[in-house]
Order: sequence, then structure tokens, then C-alpha cells
Amino acid sequence: MRKVLTAFLCLAGLLTQFSSAFDYIIVGTEGLLLVDEASGILNIKTLFIGDPVQVHVIGLEWAQVNATAATSTDSILYKTYVDGILQAEGSFDLTDVDRELPTQVDTGVITVTTNGAHTIQVVLSVNGEPIETEQTYQAFRAGVSLIPLILVFFLALSTHNVEISLFTTIFVGACIIAGNIKQGFQDMLSIYILQAMADEGHVYVILFTLFISGVVALIEKSGGMHGFTAQVGRFAKTPRTGQLAAFVCALCIFFDDYSNLLITGLGMSPLLDTVFCARELLAFICDSVAAPVASLTPVSAWIGFEVGLIQTELDRIMVMEGTETLSIGTSAMGVFLKTIGYRYYPIFMLFLMASLLILQRHSGPMLIAQRKTQVYRRTDGGDGRNHAAVDVNVNAPSEDTPKLWWNNHIP
Repeated sequence: MRKVLTAFLCLAGLLTQFSSAFDYIIVGTEGLLLVDEASGILNIKTLFIGDPVQVHVIGLEWAQVNATAATSTDSILYKTYVDGILQAEGSFDLTDVDRELPTQVDTGVITVTTNGAHTIQVVLSVNGEPIETEQTYQAFRAGVSLIPLILVFFLALSTHNVEISLFTTIFVGACIIAGNIKQGFQDMLSIYILQAMADEGHVYVILFTLFISGVVALIEKSGGMHGFTAQVGRFAKTPRTGQLAAFVCALCIFFDDYSNLLITGLGMSPLLDTVFCARELLAFICDSVAAPVASLTPVSAWIGFEVGLIQTELDRIMVMEGTETLSIGTSAMGVFLKTIGYRYYPIFMLFLMASLLILQRHSGPMLIAQRKTQVYRRTDGGDGRNHAAVDVNVNAPSEDTPKLWWNNHIP
């Protein structure tokens, strides 16, 4: 009996020794992921001088090896270098992973003090087997990030061409991230244009806008807009009532801001022309109502996108905090509903626009445009019509087409 007990204890000791040996090593990685230390923004592409950044190695690939307790470390040792200078080192304990091997590991915080290109290198080691991964990033002062924003506003105001402004700004931003013109041009085409166009969500937005544009063109060509204008014109006989009719129409199309601009802009322009309203004012009404009402309505396309972003951040916070509950709640829709009362800009713009239209108080260039249209009783939209990107008469219905209001409502 004693021999059996001794043999059992020896076997248990061998099993304990074997089970304590971590028999996996890292054989590959996907790359680095940088996270801004102050804001928690993920996957930043450039470094700001003096701002601390968390470095993560992602996409860890593991392979099984024959390890013994003598050689096993049961941890990931890491060293993080910036331009060959060690900035962070430590270890990640693997004793509690329960064979659920991690796919990424936090390898410390680094900071750069000079501008230009910097190479971040991380050396990971498990059971004495090292593996390296490195990536080069550009470092700038924080103010450099404002250059694309300032440039797009300048080009848009000076050229009045959205395509040229956006493409030029994307190219400049890509060059800033890449650090040179050649790589910036290649990244602009491959990453920021082709990959963006291949994104499923982006394609849905493009197709939705395309179909809405087609429906609006069909309504216009069928005479539905003119019929609707004639019906509303029975009640909207003054500039004030006509402008309020456009305002109410924009409020009713709350499900998508792009659709709002198309339907309200094209549908109400014939009516506002008959009550001597400048096209500049119609554009202001459409722009000041479309986005605010879409950002306040829970069933709009924009809020669907926004709720998705909120849920992603809530999930990230719960993972970082290691909890399943948050004081603000874990439902993205619930968080959105709580923020409606704090959305000061859209609420203010809706009240401001209603007040301006009711009181008929305008100022600056808008006042001049309105006075020119009303004093000379122009029914062509005023001087603003000449700045339209598309001739509004290009899709006008034929003279023999009946102008029926239900052709506007049925589609």
C-alpha cells in the first residue's frame, strides 16, 4: 500500500510539473495598434509631439512547442523601443488564460519629442523565443491636424467645387500621414478612396441617395411638384406663409437629411418663386432644418449610424473597465435619448429659423437678396438662381403633362 501511495504522489508531482509548463510561443503578429492615452481614440495614424500613446501588438499567432517547467516563463515579456531607444518594458501574465490565448497585448506607453518619422519596435518573448514587430509613424505638432480642415474650407469657398476641394484635401492629409508625396498619392487611391467606396455602409448611402434622386426627378417630370405647389399655393399666398410651408415640409421629412434637401429644395422652389422668395433663403431653410431634424429624430438614417458608433464605444468602455454595467447605461439608443436635451445646436437652429420666418427679420446678404426679389417682384428666385450648379428647368415637365398633386404624393 505504501508503494502505491508513493507512486501516486510521484505521478501527481510529474503532472503538476508538466501542467505548469506553458507550451506555446508567439510565431507571428498582425502589427501595431496605437491608442491615444488621453482620449482613448483607437488606431491613430500619426503621433503628436509630447502626447503619450499606448502601444498594442495585435493579431498574435501562436504555435505549440514542447516546453518544460524549467524553460517555461508562463508570461509574455515585452520591450518597446522608439528609434532604438527603450521606452517601456514589462510582462503579461499567462497563468490565468486557461488556454484562451490572447490575440493582442498592451506593451506600454511611449512619447516622441521631435517631428519626422519614428520607428516603433516591440520585441515579445515567450519561453525564451523572441519575435519582433515594428512600424514607422510620422510625428507632428498637434496644430498640423488642422491643415486639411482649413484647406477644405478655403478651397470650397474659393472654387465652389466640392469634388476638387475634397480630393485635394484627402491628398494633403494622406501625404501628412505617409510622410511623402509618392506614398501619400498611393494611399489616397488605395485606402481613402477605393477602400472607402468598397465599404458596405458607404455604398448603401450612395445607393439610397441615388434612388431618392431618381424618385424626385420622376415626381418633377410627371408634373407632381407643380401640382403640389398649386395646392399649397391656395393657402400660402404671402412670403411668410410660403416660407413657413417650406419649413413645415422640411420638418416632415425627418428620416434622412439628404432626402430632405432634395425633396424640399426642388419641391418647394416653384411655390417660393411665386411668392417672391430668394433662392438663398430657400437654401438656408433647407440646410438649417434638414440636419437638425434628422439629428433629433430616433428613426432617421443618421441616428442609425450614430447609435452604431455609440454602441461600439460603450462596448469598448466595458471591456476596458472590466464591467458589464455602466452608470450611463449599456444601450446605445438609451444613451442617445438622454443626449437629445443637450443637442443645443439643432434645437437652437430650429427655433431660430421659425422665429426668422415668422418675424420676417433678415440681415446682411440675406436681407439684400430678399429685398431685390420682393421689390422687383421677381418670380425666378432672384440672383441666387444664377449660382445653381444644375439648371432647374432641365427636368421640367412637358407643356401637355397634367400638373396633378397626387403625382407628387403617390411615389
